Amino acid sequence: MKKTISRIIISFILLIISSLFLYSEEYDTNFYKKLFDAMFVNEDELKEMGKDPKEYMENLLKKEEEKALKEKMELYKKYNVIEIDSLEDEYKRTAEGYGDLEDVKKFVQKYDINGVYDGYTLLYTYSGYRGETDIIEFLIENNADIYKKSINGKKPLYSAVDDYFHDAVEIILKHYKDNDDVNDEFLLAVNNENEFILKSLLKKKFLFFGNKFKMNLDKGLEIALDKGNKDIAAELVLSGAKTDNFLFYFKLVFGKYLILIAIMIALFASFIYVYKRRYIPNIYEESTMFITFKDKVNNMYIYCYTYYSFGLLSTMLGFFGNIFINNNKLKGYYNINSNFSGNDIAVYDLYDNKKNDKEYFSWYDVDIEANEKAIIKFDCSLYDFIKSDKNEIEYIAEIADSKIMNGVFEVNRNTNINVEYSRLMFKKASKGNRFIGMLSYFFNLYHFNIKNKDKINAYINGDNKSYSNKKNELEINVEQILKKHESMSLNDIKTKYYDKLKDFYNADNIVYLDDKTICLYKRFAKIEANNNLTVNNISLIIDLYNEKLISPYFKDFVNNADEILKRYNSNFSNNIDNLIFLITEAGIILMKDKGHKKIFIPLDDIKEHVNKEHYLSYLFD
Repeated sequence: MKKTISRIIISFILLIISSLFLYSEEYDTNFYKKLFDAMFVNEDELKEMGKDPKEYMENLLKKEEEKALKEKMELYKKYNVIEIDSLEDEYKRTAEGYGDLEDVKKFVQKYDINGVYDGYTLLYTYSGYRGETDIIEFLIENNADIYKKSINGKKPLYSAVDDYFHDAVEIILKHYKDNDDVNDEFLLAVNNENEFILKSLLKKKFLFFGNKFKMNLDKGLEIALDKGNKDIAAELVLSGAKTDNFLFYFKLVFGKYLILIAIMIALFASFIYVYKRRYIPNIYEESTMFITFKDKVNNMYIYCYTYYSFGLLSTMLGFFGNIFINNNKLKGYYNINSNFSGNDIAVYDLYDNKKNDKEYFSWYDVDIEANEKAIIKFDCSLYDFIKSDKNEIEYIAEIADSKIMNGVFEVNRNTNINVEYSRLMFKKASKGNRFIGMLSYFFNLYHFNIKNKDKINAYINGDNKSYSNKKNELEINVEQILKKHESMSLNDIKTKYYDKLKDFYNADNIVYLDDKTICLYKRFAKIEANNNLTVNNISLIIDLYNEKLISPYFKDFVNNADEILKRYNSNFSNNIDNLIFLITEAGIILMKDKGHKKIFIPLDDIKEHVNKEHYLSYLFD
């Protein structure tokens, strides 16, 4: 008995090995199962096998061969299979899937593009690993049937999914219609755990709504869970696969996307927070340098501050301020601006505008209509000069009406005056971001500290509030003004506010300094409920030695004030009691204590009228 069983096993193994070479076609994948079923279906078959195992196996194999051949013939007939061996030799390799695009073009001119060659359509063959996207696109463009099945009952899309050919999947799916059945391909992708291709098959009809193609999502979920692939399972549940266990659903879906959801919530909360605070600036306290350029021969004086770039690294870029001039070529006070990378200072008359002549000041982010009154040129870059220890620099001033002026500036970096600047930076520019550049015109952004002059510092800075309190107050004021004017046009902002404040860049300006005296112009601008601007002017003239304030009223400074004013501005003569002045080295700037209008009067014109009892009379000795 043992001998017989051994013979059966050996014979069966030999037949199996030989049959591997005879029956390896894809369309007969159940061959060995059928063979085993036939052998061990009942005891009678086993007894028959025991009589003569070799003969039994030969007969059984013969029957299965005949059956398989019959099935093959039926399939060939059903699918109109064309045997590759029947093709001309030069076309055989193309039909087998080894051709390039030119080979395929040549092939379809000779043979049917939708023919089934040895069981497979050309599109099925080239949608697999042997294919190229240009061949697939060519076949589809030339009417290759994307739905035609090969002898295994599968469509070209199945071949692409089976061989992980994602680009082919995408190309074929472009030509599929809504509600086309892709279930076989879908289940294959799930079984292969191919998330990349699976996402292509799970496309939506519109945004996040409705699956574009037909498939058995519930069966796919079952397969994914059997394989323990929670990522795919979660994807299928989100696409509509049903699960009755809510806790399981929550764990499956939100377990996968918990971090993403947390990030999205955090981003949304951050967006809301930033949006609500879009008008609130970050305020950084920085030291800035106060510099004076003085030429007593040409009676020309520049008082200015350095300015810095906006960004993570603060870099000194140039300076801005005012120039005070009184000579036979130019008189008055003007704005100046420079760039340290250059070798010049531009002088602007902002009250003598030239239409369509616009100069862009990046520090303010505002277009300023300006008439360039003069350009002061140097023989070196300002950056190199400021960084050096030199205190004199030669210049050539080219004035707008073709006048030329040569001279030498005495430069003082004023290290005894420490100036802290509150720098405003915004996370997000608002609609009225043009208005942001004008904030320095409205608010006091500077804090002065003159060495060993605490009392004078208190006069200048106005109060003893801590920096944090001033910062909070400034944030509130900036937010209110930007919120209120976000929708206002730049032109309205310019005419209502900027044009009334533009003669001085800042709300805090040093306009005169010598060993005895300092004079500062402080401006408090306020926008009323009716959007009208009110301007309060303060002139601080301080005796540095005695640390006391000097009267800034024009009536105290000169005799015969009426006589002087009649030559300049009759409107001012009607309100002499409220006229204050700023002293500069070229002249005085006269203004009312309320209002934006000012006039410049050269010192020569008031020299004979100065009150000898006034503290500043020493300037005219």
